[in-house]
Amino acid sequence: MFEMAIREGDFEVQLALEIAGLCETYGVLPRAGGLLDQDSYHVYMMRAVQSAKQKRQEREQAEREVKGHGNGHAGNAPRPPRAR
Repeated sequence: MFEMAIREGDFEVQLALEIAGLCETYGVLPRAGGLLDQDSYHVYMMRAVQSAKQKRQEREQAEREVKGHGNGHAGNAPRPPRAR
């Protein structure tokens, strides 16, 4: 479901991504019942996945904004020196 490079040993990460993806796709929770009926570990892992996805989206949006504004600096302000 998610195209990510994950180390072979990270089974729990793969499982968390899969569960969160399925829950989001189908609009359901992992177990029967409401949020308070869920295993706290599953809720923790789903929140971690959502947080990581949100941070990635924010980073990608910031990168698009920088690309859309040339060098990312206002007006004719000089560019900072590049690290060598």
